[in-house]
Formats: sequence, structure tokens, C-alpha cells
Amino acid sequence: MKYSNYLLGFICFTSISFAQSTMREAPDYPWMNQKIPIDRFISFQGDTSLLFQADTVYLLSFWYSSCPPCLAEIPALNELKEDFKDQKIRFLAITFDSQEELSQLLAMQPFDFEHFQMDRNLINQNQLAFGYPTNLLLDANGIVRYQKSGGHTDPEKAWEIYDLMREEIDKLMSER
Repeated sequence: MKYSNYLLGFICFTSISFAQSTMREAPDYPWMNQKIPIDRFISFQGDTSLLFQADTVYLLSFWYSSCPPCLAEIPALNELKEDFKDQKIRFLAITFDSQEELSQLLAMQPFDFEHFQMDRNLINQNQLAFGYPTNLLLDANGIVRYQKSGGHTDPEKAWEIYDLMREEIDKLMSER
């Protein structure tokens, strides 16, 4: 009986602690309205891609292949890229996955962004992603103008990213 009371108390305490921890507000994104601390990415083929060219807007998507919300939003992000294909905007997907993991995923699920690999520790040290997926909209100077972290596993709800990013891209493009 004494053991079951302790067990019940532990379960109640941990449930309350977990609920409180999941209700905390996410911290402010440290690079909002500031230049992101990365100015180049390395492709899976080892090529370096420099960022921040004149008149080019950037959408960076930090994701990985075993992240259900990341996978759920890929069709919406592909559609977004298609809608802006004739404008000066680059769509970059950054993952810490291996080339093999990326290739396996892309064989099943097309993701029409340019793909780059970045060490997970580098992502964390530079505070580039606060949860996955993290989508950033950067102006031509590398200033983070919009940030959205987290997503939905429900495919229909995952399309919210399309509307959010579309609105922010339109705003940013109209300022140029």
C-alpha cells in the first residue's frame, strides 16, 4: 500500500511537471531582425554555396528525415517554391542527416529545395533551430525577417506553413 501511494504521487508529480514544461513559451529567436551567423552552406557533394546575394531572398528550412512535422510540411513547401519559381528567392533545406538518409527520403518524398548538410552541434551552438522544423525567411543581407519553429503531423494542418510563409515572402518582396 505504501509503495502504491509513492507510485501514485510520483505519477501525479511527473505528469504535472511535464504539462508545465510543455506549456512554456518558446524563447525568442536570437537572430530575429539580425544577421544570421552563417554565410555559406556545404552541399552533399562538397560544394560551397555562398549566401546573401543582392536582391535575393532566402527561405531556410531546418529539418531532418525522421521528423514527422518536417515531412508533413514538405508538400506545402514544394508548392511555395513552385509559386515563386520566377522570382529572386532561394529555397534551402538544411539537415544533419547523412547523404544516404537524405537520398532514401528523396526517393520516396520529393523535396524540391537545394539541400545542404550541417552538423547538428553547429546548428545548436549557433541557435539556428528552436525545434524542428524551423523555417527562416532572410532578406538579401542575411537578416532574419521571419521565423517559425515547430509544425503539425496532420497533413492538412501542415499546410499552415504555406500561408504563413507566403504572406511573409509577399511582404518582404514588396519592400524591395
